[in-house]
Amino acid sequence: TGSVSVTAGSPSTLDQYAYNTNDIMIEYSVFIKNGSNYQSQKVFAMRDGTSVDSTEYAIMFSSTKLAVFDATISGGNILLRATPETGVSGNTTYRIKREVS
Repeated sequence: TGSVSVTAGSPSTLDQYAYNTNDIMIEYSVFIKNGSNYQSQKVFAMRDGTSVDSTEYAIMFSSTKLAVFDATISGGNILLRATPETGVSGNTTYRIKREVS
């Protein structure tokens, strides 16, 4: 749970996870809210060595999609990032559930 000030088109890191050697699959359940708009979805990431691929699915939103999510690696950490859509800026609250296997 947290909040971040976002700018449209600029990625913001919502979660940082120091992965272990055996951590290959990471699934996030994400809820974000900006003003009266909100969005909930899943992000699935697959790590191979020091690279990661991710995809979004099960996307639901109230009136307009707020952000696009992806995962990337920085050092020994997997970062969950949100890139706000055009017109979305300011204080954004979020809740994240992370499952690793």
